[in-house]
Amino acid sequence: MISEVQKPEIPVIELSADFGKIKDLWPLFLESVRKESIRLHAMLRECFPVSFTDNTLVIGIRAGFSFHYEYLSKQENRRILEKVFHSLLKREVKIEFIMGEDKGDKLKATANKVAEMFNGSIITTEPKKEEKDDENG
Repeated sequence: MISEVQKPEIPVIELSADFGKIKDLWPLFLESVRKESIRLHAMLRECFPVSFTDNTLVIGIRAGFSFHYEYLSKQENRRILEKVFHSLLKREVKIEFIMGEDKGDKLKATANKVAEMFNGSIITTEPKKEEKDDENG
């Protein structure tokens, strides 16, 4: 009976192992994509695996690469990538893309969270412009 109770926990372990497998396969995936489409391969060089749950691979795209996001998110391009992953994993994989955060945005978000914790607010200051006319005139 005890072994039957523990069986439902096994898929959770497999999911985390699958993500490790995805990360290990990433270079092979990129090489396989290059054989299908050099342009897709070039776009994926700015990407990284984020998570793998319920046969859905979430791929992150570095901040500032919105063109890559638009291009890779096209249905026909996702189909090619899903086909390549299917050949590597021998099972259906759905691919989704997300944009990475800009470091400045991440810093602002962290500062806002800290301010909220202390019931404070963020005060922004603009650097003073040096006016040469006032000094010379």
